[in-house]
Amino acid sequence: MYVIPNNKGQWHAIGERLGIMMMWVNRSFSTGEIRLTSAQAGAPPDIDFNMCSDERDMARIMQGVKLLAKLRAHPAVQDTVEEVFPISFSDYAYRLAMHSRWNALQTFIGAQAMDASASVRRAMIRAIIADAPSIDDLVNDEATCRDWIRSAVVGHWHASCTCRMGPADDPLAVTDASARVYGVEGLRVADASITPSVPCANTNLPTIMIGEKVAAMVLNER
Repeated sequence: MYVIPNNKGQWHAIGERLGIMMMWVNRSFSTGEIRLTSAQAGAPPDIDFNMCSDERDMARIMQGVKLLAKLRAHPAVQDTVEEVFPISFSDYAYRLAMHSRWNALQTFIGAQAMDASASVRRAMIRAIIADAPSIDDLVNDEATCRDWIRSAVVGHWHASCTCRMGPADDPLAVTDASARVYGVEGLRVADASITPSVPCANTNLPTIMIGEKVAAMVLNER
């Protein structure tokens, strides 16, 4: 599990007025799938992460929600933060996060309105920014918490295991111990997709290690 606080929610003016505490599962048990949609090489694949399909992931994220709610009640937070509310990375937030002059302008105007009045600020948070049930509802109603997590959960840019390494008799294995793709001559994979299970932390260092290891294999075989 991982929790990280940021004192700036986004690059734009509204984001500068919002802090975020993000929580996620690094070592997930849920498994998804990737399917080809066409024989054309440039066609985008169909990717389904199937997040929180494993109850162990759902249970841990629900525990994380309760932990963040507990942190919210701490006197140090109460003395520093004006208002705490759940939020997801919605389609609206995603579009607003794109760098553009229009987004910069409209968030600047919104930020000025937020600064002008506490009542206006609270109204904007409830009407535009907050897109989830209240913290009390999430903590006290398990069904509400589960439904919100399923609707709000997103990936954290650490996708892996789609070309997992394994023995030839493993029907789910795509690459062998030398990162060669089964059934394809002259092709290797050297990135996080060959990991046989999801790494327990950020994929940066394991991916560098994989690249160095496969490069060494290629040189040693020449």
